[in-house]
Amino acid sequence: MCTAQQTAGFLLGDSSALVSAVSYLHWICVFYLFCFTGNTFAGYFEGIGLVQVPFIGALSHISLRVILSHFWIPLFGLTGVAYATGIGWILVNIGWSIVLAVVERKDNRKLIHDEMNGKLVIEP
Repeated sequence: MCTAQQTAGFLLGDSSALVSAVSYLHWICVFYLFCFTGNTFAGYFEGIGLVQVPFIGALSHISLRVILSHFWIPLFGLTGVAYATGIGWILVNIGWSIVLAVVERKDNRKLIHDEMNGKLVIEP
């Protein structure tokens, strides 16, 4: 957030898009925590063989981002895209949290640290 003005200014110069770009960068960096969390969920689900869960989640949140961006760009400009992206990431993380709770309840197994070989293993 501290360098948004300088970064956008370096790339855009003194154009009229500079204010929109800085606003977009400020908002998107706030929401990036949810992007990172979502990547962790996606990696976990792919690792346990539930590849369809991240696929459905990604398809859903990208579709939502497109729809929200379509309506919000006229209202908020480029910042509307940042809002739509953040909301998409937040909702997909909520969805993946619910799926994770269901999978863990159904499976009733946890990852544990095996002291003998120093690796994480699934509890029998």
